[in-house]
Amino acid sequence: MRACLLLVALALLSACTTIDVPECCPAAAQPTRLVSEQIRICSLNIAHGRANSFNQMFVSKQKFLGNLDALSELLLRINPDIAALQEVDAPSRWSGKFNHLDYIRNKTGWSEYIHGEHQQGWASSFGTAIVSQHDLQGEHSHSFQPSFPSTTKGFVTATIDWQLPEQTVTLTVFSVHLDFFRRKVRQAQIDELSDYIRKISGPVVIAGDFNGEWTDKDSAVYELIEELNLKAFQPDADNLGTYKKTSGKRLDWILISQDLEFADYSVAPEKISDHLAVVADIIYLPVQPGD
Repeated sequence: MRACLLLVALALLSACTTIDVPECCPAAAQPTRLVSEQIRICSLNIAHGRANSFNQMFVSKQKFLGNLDALSELLLRINPDIAALQEVDAPSRWSGKFNHLDYIRNKTGWSEYIHGEHQQGWASSFGTAIVSQHDLQGEHSHSFQPSFPSTTKGFVTATIDWQLPEQTVTLTVFSVHLDFFRRKVRQAQIDELSDYIRKISGPVVIAGDFNGEWTDKDSAVYELIEELNLKAFQPDADNLGTYKKTSGKRLDWILISQDLEFADYSVAPEKISDHLAVVADIIYLPVQPGD
């Protein structure tokens, strides 16, 4: 039976045709400098562009395009300064053989980005990404240690010069995806992420799919907050679920360092993935004399 299923899957993958991405999209705008008293961050696991379909191997090319159109429209409505995305496909046999991030960038006109391809193989190549309409610097991609049978996860990071009324702050933003299968693997990935973050000076935002809830035993979110002295918005709230519905599991988070504060935090209701988008408006807390 397993052999038959494998043959069917291979046949479906072989039958996939390359999508000719329409050239109707606006040219990418020149990135701007971020000048604002607050910054808006959005995080979303885009599920390989399959939306609510069971698996991307069974999605038609027109459906992929429609799903990514809807996703791009959502990003334009939210209008974040930085969007952290997960499960973003480079050209892959199982999801249409085209770069999903490039398609989203063309649709939104946002030119600044980094795309980390943490999982690379014959059928698929995907990972985390950051995309912005503002200048990004210091882009870096990190793949966690392989964790077979799970696919390899990782994070990307970039900095942005945030012009405030009286100073410019260098903000470091992460888009991260942790393993869904084993707590032991998530803990090892948290250790890798923490080691990297400890070397950073200045404010930090960690956004992404943590595959863990606040109330989980040995919660990955709680451990990361404790290790790095971070903040989460109302971690016990029961209306900020992100997996399939706002009353569902809260797997997607935006965490911030102590020199930042949440001005607003919400979960977008649009179902353009099996995850919902998280949106946070964040302000900087100036260091007071004597602190």
